[in-house]
Amino acid sequence: LSGGTGGGVSSFVYTAPNGTTVTSTEVTYPNAVYKIGNLFNNTLTTDQSAADTYWLSNDAATGSLTFDFTSVSGVNYIDYLLVRPRARNDTFSNITSVEIWNGTAWVQTDGNQSLTTTNTPYGAEIRLDVASTTQKFRIIFSRTGLYGMSADEIKVYGANG
Repeated sequence: LSGGTGGGVSSFVYTAPNGTTVTSTEVTYPNAVYKIGNLFNNTLTTDQSAADTYWLSNDAATGSLTFDFTSVSGVNYIDYLLVRPRARNDTFSNITSVEIWNGTAWVQTDGNQSLTTTNTPYGAEIRLDVASTTQKFRIIFSRTGLYGMSADEIKVYGANG
């Protein structure tokens, strides 16, 4: 998903080169470095001063990132996600659930992860199972600390058919 456009200052939507969109319910923090695209740059955040390596939303206590693969030909199964949730010391996100779109409603597949900086070191990857024929899913976050929701990296694993 790396190398796309959008998702920068005061933006909600990032579009990957293959047409996948990632939409945040909250705008990106008003600084050019905290882009949604940083979630897919394969750069490990080891310190919050490396602001151009992670995503940070604007002052939201809760929200979500929705991944939409419907415009990508052949994507028909999302197996799991690997999320590196820790991006900062002063604000961090709990992943409260992962939900799939079944065509009429959102359905929870994985939840209550309680990922915080107190138990998740920089670089740790958390596996979130989706295991569904969906082309659309969302990650629900809640924030603890200052600023908004944040994460270092998200990788999506699935199958083409």
